[in-house]
Amino acid sequence: AESAANSGHVKLTDAAQREYHQRHASGGELGDMFTALGWVARSNSDALERAKALEQIANADLPQTQSLPLLLGAARILRQAGGEHRELSELLAARASILVTSQSSTVDRLAAADLLYDLEEYGKAAHFYATLVRPGSLSQIHLRLLECQLRLGHRGKARELIASFPNDWATHDRARQLAIELGQQAGDWASLEAVSEVQLQRHPNLPGSWLFALQVSLRSKKMHRFHQLLAEVPDLGDSPVQQSAQLANLEIRYGRAQAGMDRVYAMFRSRMDDVSAAEAYFISLIGASQNLPNMEDSLPCVGPGTAATLVDGNGAAIQLTIDPAGALALPNRGEFQSAASLELAHVLGAKVGENIEVPGGLGSTRAFTVRHIESAYRRLLAVAQELFAKSLRGPQNLVTVSIPQLDGENYDFANVHAMLKGRTEHSQSSLQLYSEHPMTVGMQGKVPGTSPTDLVRPSPVDGPPLVVGSGNPADQDAARV
Repeated sequence: AESAANSGHVKLTDAAQREYHQRHASGGELGDMFTALGWVARSNSDALERAKALEQIANADLPQTQSLPLLLGAARILRQAGGEHRELSELLAARASILVTSQSSTVDRLAAADLLYDLEEYGKAAHFYATLVRPGSLSQIHLRLLECQLRLGHRGKARELIASFPNDWATHDRARQLAIELGQQAGDWASLEAVSEVQLQRHPNLPGSWLFALQVSLRSKKMHRFHQLLAEVPDLGDSPVQQSAQLANLEIRYGRAQAGMDRVYAMFRSRMDDVSAAEAYFISLIGASQNLPNMEDSLPCVGPGTAATLVDGNGAAIQLTIDPAGALALPNRGEFQSAASLELAHVLGAKVGENIEVPGGLGSTRAFTVRHIESAYRRLLAVAQELFAKSLRGPQNLVTVSIPQLDGENYDFANVHAMLKGRTEHSQSSLQLYSEHPMTVGMQGKVPGTSPTDLVRPSPVDGPPLVVGSGNPADQDAARV
C-alpha cells in the first residue's frame, strides 16, 4: 500500500484500505495509517485527485486529533501544496512534535523529524534526529542531523558529530559537502585538508574539486602544496563560467599567467554569445594586478595567438583571429580559427603590408593586404566589448563609460565623474533606508544594478553601523531589530 501510495496508484491504495477495514472494524492506528496513505496516493496523482486529498484533509478535523499518522501525513501533503495551506501544515507539524516523545517508536520519531526538516524547523528536527543516531556509524539520519546543526549555527555540535563518524566518512559525498560547509563557516581550513584531497581524488574532472583544494591549501598557508596543485590543474573542458574564471584568476595571480589566459580565452571563445562569459574574460584580463604576456597591440607577422586585419582590393576589411596554440582546441567560428586549421596555410607568417592570396570559390583566388596584426587575447577583449554594447542588460559587474578624446593626449572624464557621483548618492540614500527600516543590505542589493558591496563601500565613518552575521536565521532576525 505504501509503495502504491508513493507512486500515485489511487485505486490500488483504496483497495488495500477497504480490505483492511473489512477485517478490522475498529480501525485503530493502522487504520489511520491507511487513511493517510490514501491522501498520499491522491497527492501523488493528477490535479483532480490532489484536490480531493486536500478536501478530505480539510474535513478530517485534524487540529483536534491525537493520531500521529494523520497529523504527519496531512502536514507533509499540505506543505507540498504550499500557499494558503502552509499555515495549517505548520500547525499540524507543531502538534505532531508535541505528541512525539523520546519514548515514541523509532518510526514516529523519524517521521516527525523528516517532516520538521522539510518545514525548515531545524531545531525541533535535530532534537528527534539526535535520539536516532549512534556513534561510529554514518547514515542519512546522521547527515540530516549534521545539516540541521549547520543551519542552526551549532558548529561545536557539528564538529562533535563528525568526530563520531567512522574513519572512512570523507569518502561519502554528502558528508564531505557538509564538512566543507562547516570548515568554511568556522574558517577551520586545516581540518579540511584531508577532505579536499578525497574530493579531488573522487572527482578530478570537476573544477569545484580543484578550486576547493586550492582554497584549502592557500588558506592553510601550505604554499608548496598550493603551487603544486595549481600546476596540475588540467583542461576541464566545458566547465561553468564562474569556476573557469576563478581557476584562471588564481593561475594569473600566482605565476601561471599564460595558463590562466588560455583557460579563460577558451571559456569565452566557446560561449561567444554569453554576456556572463564575456564579462568573466574581460575582468580576468583587465583586472590582473601585473602586466600580462602576449597582449601586444602591434605584432610583426601572422601566427597562432594573433588577430589580423586584412583589406581586399576594394578597400573592404575582414578580421581573422587565430587561437593561441596553448588554448583548448575549439571549432572554427566566424573570424576565429583554430591554430591547427588547414585554411591558414596561405596566411601564416604574413607580415604587415604584405600582399597575400587565398583560395576562393570555383577555383578563384582572393587577394588581401595585411593592414594590422595584434594579440588574439586583445582582439577577444574587443569582441567582449562589442557583445556588451549589443546586450539589453549588459554586464552585471562592469560599467562601460564613454571617455571622449579632446585633443592629443587629453580626455574628457565628465561621464566618469557623473557616474561616480550618481552611485555615491544612491549608496547614501540606501544606507539611510537601512538605518531607518528593518532590512538587510543584502535585501537592498537585490535592486537591479546594485550590489551590497557597492552599497557599503562609500559608507562614511559616522554613518549607520553595519550589522555583520553568518546569515543564519537568528543573525538575520537580530540584524532587523
